[in-house]
Amino acid sequence: MILSPRHIRRFMALATLLLAALSAAAKGRVWETVDSTPPKVAVSAEAYADDPALVPEGFDPETAGIDISVRDGFIYLSTPRDVEVKIFTILGQPVSVASLRPGVHRIALGSRGIFIVKAASLTRRVTL
Repeated sequence: MILSPRHIRRFMALATLLLAALSAAAKGRVWETVDSTPPKVAVSAEAYADDPALVPEGFDPETAGIDISVRDGFIYLSTPRDVEVKIFTILGQPVSVASLRPGVHRIALGSRGIFIVKAASLTRRVTL
């Protein structure tokens, strides 16, 4: 089957509109800084420098002080240090990948559902 130039033009126009819509939707998924003051960490790795035997079971210095929460349709992330954050759909498709500075940040994904948020080695399931 050979396509006529008219069909090819229609296909190209539809493909262009689809790409523009996808690009516009992706632009809305940007982390914004809510508060640039880094949160204080209640317990840090330095607290156990003198006696490593006192380290609580399950304590991970890489994730100490990182908090992930959901409010008002936003995913909030609070971190005392630079961290790479990845958000995935429940099917494992990437939604957002970003490197965030210390502080409190938020993102609106524009869709409801269950997402996986990974910040450093901390992984949480969130529902919007």
